[in-house]
Amino acid sequence: MHRIRLIALAAAFAVIVSPWAVGQDPAKAPKDGTNAKMRGQLPPNWGKLGLSDEQKQKVYAAQGKYRDKIDALKKQMADLQDQEKKEMEGVLT
Repeated sequence: MHRIRLIALAAAFAVIVSPWAVGQDPAKAPKDGTNAKMRGQLPPNWGKLGLSDEQKQKVYAAQGKYRDKIDALKKQMADLQDQEKKEMEGVLT
């Protein structure tokens, strides 16, 4: 259980820090959907596929579209795991 929390915390940290790691300041990111190039990281071995710049931008856009939803679900999972642990520990006397 402790290991799962550490993994979830590490994943959350990576998501928060990743825009800075790829040189993109989230505060300066365009919010109006302009043609600014998105930056991100392709899934493993996708760089070998010879994707065009347009295809890469579509992948980055898809990642950005789902990132917040996935993060919210991860937080919900961590909260449920905490509740489960408290309930299980409540059985102990």
